[in-house]
Amino acid sequence: VRGEASVYANSIDDYLLLLPQQRVVTTVRGVFPAFEHEQTDAVLIGADGGLEVDVSRVTLGGAFALLRGTDRGRDQPLFEMPSDRVRLSAGYALPDLSVLRGPSATIEVTHVFRQDRFPTTLDETGAVVSLGYADPPPAYTLWSARVQTDVALGGSRPARVSLGVDNLFDTAYRDVLSRYRLFAHDTGRNVTLRIDVPLGRGDHHD
Repeated sequence: VRGEASVYANSIDDYLLLLPQQRVVTTVRGVFPAFEHEQTDAVLIGADGGLEVDVSRVTLGGAFALLRGTDRGRDQPLFEMPSDRVRLSAGYALPDLSVLRGPSATIEVTHVFRQDRFPTTLDETGAVVSLGYADPPPAYTLWSARVQTDVALGGSRPARVSLGVDNLFDTAYRDVLSRYRLFAHDTGRNVTLRIDVPLGRGDHHD
């Protein structure tokens, strides 16, 4: 069993913010939201942790990340704070097979909660509106899977081969920190094949 956890609280004077403005900037490329840098006193409080448990050939894991940011100058949440998230994973270590050494398979699921702490301001009618372009996007869940193994050929050092699929179910989602979230979804299904081949020859003993 392996685990770790951390809790922190940081008080920062003159914290630098890039805040959207209630106007736009027009250029030859088009019309864009306006931003201006401002400073404020801020408090950041957070917690991170993770746990892994080995049961025979199976490894079960979990992790979380929480963050709360407060703008002390305006007495409201800080702009552009990441959402809370939790991650669960399960891995299985397969037995060696011929030239395959230490093959394994892992599946992982990550849930990102909706960011419900965001600053607001008043529009010209006195109604409360979000300080950003729009309210934060909804929560989302992403799955990923990965298989990997070392391949031992002759007397050379083994090569590492891995195949991974992120956003396994091609979920449409938008991250709260993405500047493009008003216009496009984040990355869809992504398949990665990776082959790491060591250079030179190493000592090899059966």
